[in-house]
Amino acid sequence: MFLRSIQFLFYILCPAIASASIHISEFVAINQSGLLDEDGDTEDWIEISNASEANRDLSGWHLTDDPVNLQKWPLPSVIMAPGEFYIIFASGKDRREPNGPWHANFKLAGAGEFLALSDSGGEIVEIFDPSYPTQLPDLSYGADDTGTFRYWQSPTPGQRNVTSLTDGPLLLP
Repeated sequence: MFLRSIQFLFYILCPAIASASIHISEFVAINQSGLLDEDGDTEDWIEISNASEANRDLSGWHLTDDPVNLQKWPLPSVIMAPGEFYIIFASGKDRREPNGPWHANFKLAGAGEFLALSDSGGEIVEIFDPSYPTQLPDLSYGADDTGTFRYWQSPTPGQRNVTSLTDGPLLLP
């Protein structure tokens, strides 16, 4: 009980550190034959994960592809469990019912663009600025166990990233 009280106090006094445990863990910006949404469409998608050992409230959190509007798409007000992954389709369909599936009000650009996740205090916790790198069809771009982003041969929506395609920048034709 004492330890939980200390942890709670820590997260109240250090919200930026507490929120840093929620992050963009993987995305696919050119989904041609992978994950289907509930409409049967191969929409691009963004995966967020909770890397902490505590539940996190996503109330007031936002995803955006617009550096001028950091509150472009509010995440649903749900509690994210430790180790949990959520998929947000970047479809432009703008759906956020708590029980999902979720769809942002924007799409991802295969050529790369600004992408950010901000917490309930408006602080950016994950950012690709000025843009994430150029993407290729059906490859994902995501974080490895050290937090380094790389391309992944086989996207793993809702799971830990495995089977890295490259340890460095992907050479494009």
